[in-house]
Amino acid sequence: MTQDQEDVIFPFWLSSYQAQRYAKKHWPQYQARKISSYDFNTALLPTLKRLNVHPTLYRGEDAPLKLTTRQMQSWFFQNSKLKTL
Repeated sequence: MTQDQEDVIFPFWLSSYQAQRYAKKHWPQYQARKISSYDFNTALLPTLKRLNVHPTLYRGEDAPLKLTTRQMQSWFFQNSKLKTL
């Protein structure tokens, strides 16, 4: 997790290359990793909601896109058979 000017955010990337590149530059000790739909829905999503942390999509050098947890779930984890929150 990190912070922007307004909120606490949890960064996501669509590309593992971009994730590794960003992590190496900003968090040298961190290893970026892929998250499964199951882990996102059962562990990460409830935690982000409880802590009022915004999932944020990073797309290269473009400005990050803050999403709601519902948007993140719908757009990227919609094939999950788990109940939506």
